[in-house]
Amino acid sequence: MDRKQEIVEMTIELIQTMGYGNLSFKDLSDRLGIAKASIHHHFAKKEDLGLAVCNQMVEIMTGVTAKFDECGNSSFGKLEMFFSMLATQWDNCQKTCPIGSLQNDFYKLSEDMKICLQKVEDIQLDFFTKILTEGRELKEISFQGPAADQALIIAFSLKGAIQSARLRGSDIIIRSFAQLKLSLQPLPSASKIN
Repeated sequence: MDRKQEIVEMTIELIQTMGYGNLSFKDLSDRLGIAKASIHHHFAKKEDLGLAVCNQMVEIMTGVTAKFDECGNSSFGKLEMFFSMLATQWDNCQKTCPIGSLQNDFYKLSEDMKICLQKVEDIQLDFFTKILTEGRELKEISFQGPAADQALIIAFSLKGAIQSARLRGSDIIIRSFAQLKLSLQPLPSASKIN
């Protein structure tokens, strides 16, 4: 991994624990064991680094959603796999979602960062909307209202559970995912009940 990428990845890690607003180049230089001048060589200003982080998150979210979209599972199975991945990822409760963390510092972000951050969220929401739409058409998933609105509920529930896990423990993530899955399972038809 080259130095520039190393800086971006460490920045994402620190954003998850201390937030973007509190982050300084000194924090990065201390953690990476390099001079602040080395960071400034790649990123003249904090906003340049922040934009690189947001662009990295666009790439990550695009790759993750494409992976799940192409996995060949049922729509419900894709959601279950996505939830399981997140539950594993946030199991230690020491870090928060980098997207959520940046949203907490929204008013400290440059306009370019805000636009890029919205793109990250749009990729996730489009992914959920597509799965929900396909799942409803195939009668694998059931919910009220438009798929895009249900996608909002899922995305915001996930972010909230990850954030709350720092206070309440990782069990809250597992319980939230279980409830989301229950709320999306199709009800048995009358013919199956009789």
